[in-house]
Amino acid sequence: MPSCGYCGRCAKDFSSREPGKPNLASIDVVGGIVEQAVRNTLRRMQNVSDGDMSLEEAAQADERLVNWLTETFCGRNKHFASAEGWNPSGLADYIREMFSGDLLKAGRHAPRSDSEVVAWVAYRFLRGLYELIKEMPAAGRNYQEMEYAPRIRDFVSFWQGVLVGAPM
Repeated sequence: MPSCGYCGRCAKDFSSREPGKPNLASIDVVGGIVEQAVRNTLRRMQNVSDGDMSLEEAAQADERLVNWLTETFCGRNKHFASAEGWNPSGLADYIREMFSGDLLKAGRHAPRSDSEVVAWVAYRFLRGLYELIKEMPAAGRNYQEMEYAPRIRDFVSFWQGVLVGAPM
């Protein structure tokens, strides 16, 4: 049946129904990524604690996580969109500013390229998570219950802010 062209009810809708890609400039999108990384790490720790995963397997999974975070926040993950100029250059510049003291301490071992800076911060994120977990009272018993602990929530908030360049 041809449309009348006036009422709008009988006209065909040719608009796109494909949702846009999640954007790495969105604090909610980045928060979801950070939360999932924390959740997966806690699950791995629980699996190692329960004997369902070896330390070597967990280390390999950690390496894959760092690589995935690096690729994603360098803007090379096809499943995510990025704000122009942010991933990786704007993010790397922000990291250099936020962590200037730590990068100075690294001396000649400090990351140089934008990609290296993003990889460095991905390792720092994971190392910081492990350090935080070891300090928590439930460490060694039930790791997955830690996900909603206030200190873990603060950790997630901090890192989502870093990765979107939110003022601290």
